[in-house]
Amino acid sequence: MRELIRFVSLRHLVRDRWRTLLSMVGVALGVAVLVAIRLANHTAFEAFRSSVDVVAGSADLQILSVDGQGFPDGLVRQVRTARGVRSFAPVIETVPVTASDERPFLLLGVDVFSERSFRRYTELADQEIDLASMLTNEGIVLSATVAEAEGVKRGDTIGVVIRGRVRQLAVAGVVEPEGPASAMGGRFGVMDLGGAQRLLERSGTLDRIDLSVEDASLIPELQEALQERLPANVEVVRPASRGEQTEKMLRAFDLNLTALAGIALFVSMFLIYNTVLTDVLRRRKEIGTLRSVGATPVQLMAMLLAEVSVLAVVGSTFGLALGIVLAEAAAEQVAATVTALYVLVAVEGVRLDAPILLQGAIFGFVLSLLAAVPAVREALQVPVRETMHTMALEQRLARRRSRMIVAGCVVLVLSGAASLAPPLGDTPVLGFGSAMLLLVGSAMLMPAFLRLVAGPLRKAATRWPGVEPRLAIDMMTTSLHRSAVAGGALMVAVAMLIGVDTMVGSFRSTVEVWVRQTIRFDLFVSLRSNAISASSQTPVPAEVLQELRAWPAVRTVDTFRGIRIPVNGSTTTLGNVDILAADRAGRLVFLDGDRRQILSEAESGEGVLVSEPFALRRGIGRGDRVSIPTPEGVRSYRASGIFYDYTSDAGLVLMHRGEFIRQWKDSSVTNIALELVDPSLAPQVQEQIERRFGSTVGLLVHTNSSLRAHILDLFDQTFAITYALELIAALIAITGVVTTLLSMVTERQRELGLLKAVGAVPGQIRRIVLYHGALLGVVAAVGGVVTGLALSTILVYVINRQSFGWSIQFSVDPTILVAVLLVIPTVSLLSALWPASIAVGRPVAGTVHYE
Repeated sequence: MRELIRFVSLRHLVRDRWRTLLSMVGVALGVAVLVAIRLANHTAFEAFRSSVDVVAGSADLQILSVDGQGFPDGLVRQVRTARGVRSFAPVIETVPVTASDERPFLLLGVDVFSERSFRRYTELADQEIDLASMLTNEGIVLSATVAEAEGVKRGDTIGVVIRGRVRQLAVAGVVEPEGPASAMGGRFGVMDLGGAQRLLERSGTLDRIDLSVEDASLIPELQEALQERLPANVEVVRPASRGEQTEKMLRAFDLNLTALAGIALFVSMFLIYNTVLTDVLRRRKEIGTLRSVGATPVQLMAMLLAEVSVLAVVGSTFGLALGIVLAEAAAEQVAATVTALYVLVAVEGVRLDAPILLQGAIFGFVLSLLAAVPAVREALQVPVRETMHTMALEQRLARRRSRMIVAGCVVLVLSGAASLAPPLGDTPVLGFGSAMLLLVGSAMLMPAFLRLVAGPLRKAATRWPGVEPRLAIDMMTTSLHRSAVAGGALMVAVAMLIGVDTMVGSFRSTVEVWVRQTIRFDLFVSLRSNAISASSQTPVPAEVLQELRAWPAVRTVDTFRGIRIPVNGSTTTLGNVDILAADRAGRLVFLDGDRRQILSEAESGEGVLVSEPFALRRGIGRGDRVSIPTPEGVRSYRASGIFYDYTSDAGLVLMHRGEFIRQWKDSSVTNIALELVDPSLAPQVQEQIERRFGSTVGLLVHTNSSLRAHILDLFDQTFAITYALELIAALIAITGVVTTLLSMVTERQRELGLLKAVGAVPGQIRRIVLYHGALLGVVAAVGGVVTGLALSTILVYVINRQSFGWSIQFSVDPTILVAVLLVIPTVSLLSALWPASIAVGRPVAGTVHYE
């Protein structure tokens, strides 16, 4: 066995180095994409998780407000007397931005005397903390990361945007970005609790209380006792549970990107299968000779699979290295998307994860072997006498074509059945299974499709000048199985391109219509710092709203206030609006129901309006009850209406402003919409607002058109990474076309040599190969368009809806279909140039005697 591998397998791998290299490249690209996406997601999620962990420090329990709006600091007295509490630390937590570059950092307000029991900071050797400055002058201790970026040191001042205003804070010290100071990628600051309360205008309130207990075994008992003692609007949790709700939201995002990356690896399986099938066809005589002298099928299978193992191991190894490199670029993109849609995340380089790397290597290796096994089995089942004939294996495969057609149809039926199944939890597992079965079934029907179009093509070729088109069609049909594999791989890549592009395009056009319907005011004002992340909800200073109400150019003012609260086990945004004003602005489009009745009930305070994702994820219908945590405890509201919304898949609940103020005793706002007396003056009024408040308040002012453009830019940014995945899958498929044509040229040496011998000129030989490549491209493009439209239907109506809860209006852009039908055959034609040049360059004598 070792001799077979040493003297036969290694010789072929080295001799056919270009084909070997292309196969390795296909595996490497598939593995690289999967590893890059998994590492990028892991990096973003770990950055969030580690920030939560290091800020919690050694706390065993944490007391938090249920509605995220804080609670009175008087609760400290109730907590510290509880049996089993060893120490406690009150905390205020916020994310301001620096005034110079508007980059966010995590700021903690702590009791400096109790802080060391929970969090320890590493001071720089040449500096000390100015405790007096912290306690009396609202001094701030910065991490070295922020200090170096801002060019400040102990004793300097730093401009920080707090509640929309620029405040100059004294730098009381600088600490190394370690421990708690490593949160948010090392962008961290800490202040004395009293100073932070004054700075944030939150005197008498806290965000949380960290607790350590005397005995770890008492944690469950203490947690229950405290929960009974404390008000209904606070909860006692373990630190590890703080990030669970956010991570739950991120799982669907992770799964969707990973599934798209997996398609690239799936396409690379076609390349491996084609490579192995072509190899055993070309070596049919050698395999027959080895079998005739005593080599067993098991030995030959082991030899051929050993060759595939070399391709898989080397390809996967390079794929891991390339995946790490690609992850560096993808991590920033993923973090930006997570920040924009969910929660603020800061990444500093890729966080390598051994299990992810191991999974990538195993997937690359195992899938390569699985892809190779069918080709090896087919080759070894051919009788020895038939191995000496050129087309024996193709003829054997042709006899099984009817079974392949039946199997392909069965797989497509299973795909349709899986698409009708509900999600498992919040995950569209069967939806992804439906998409994969669709691609597999379509690829299985590719041989039948090629044979179906060969007849009409052959008739059409009789009208073309020259015999090259007919010869190319004949070569495609006589090597039907291999042509089908290459065409199938390219078709899957095209289907992915069409499917994802149609889904994204449908989503984008739906959002455009929704934006036109819901954004009717002329100007929109918010704090610049709130634009950093969807989780930022800092109120606009009250004097800004009061002054804008009095401006002569302003006709109507509408407001919005959003807070993040847990509802039915996951975090969502509770927004308060003037319901009737929102209706006049045309901001809400309901799925069903009488509009007047819906709005009347919501305005009365008895009901709330819920977004479609919120309702779908929680199984809520119009008229059902929604339990919302308020400062007075959990209160049940009727879901008066369900409206379309595309701002967040986490969901949105709208409450009438009067009801919100009654429950929260809070009249602040986070967003202001202005209707002007003369809408044409919007740019001038925008400039006036920015000039009036620019030096004191960090406002972001959008016109109607610029806000729409901003929303669509954010949308495009979110889906940018999907286009890269499509491109890589297409590159792998094109590699498969090149290897197929190279193999065809090698196998057809004698036929091409005979053509040369009877007078065929180099240009004719070249055109035969080029026609073959172009024909594969045409068939793959047509099949890819049909399969892609079916795939996009699954993506729009099944996967997207089950993952995110959005209803999308299906729309197809004819431009992408025409572009695919033109570009893919052209690229396939260009990929045939190298094999064509090899076919032309071989001498007649050697090719005629090839057999």
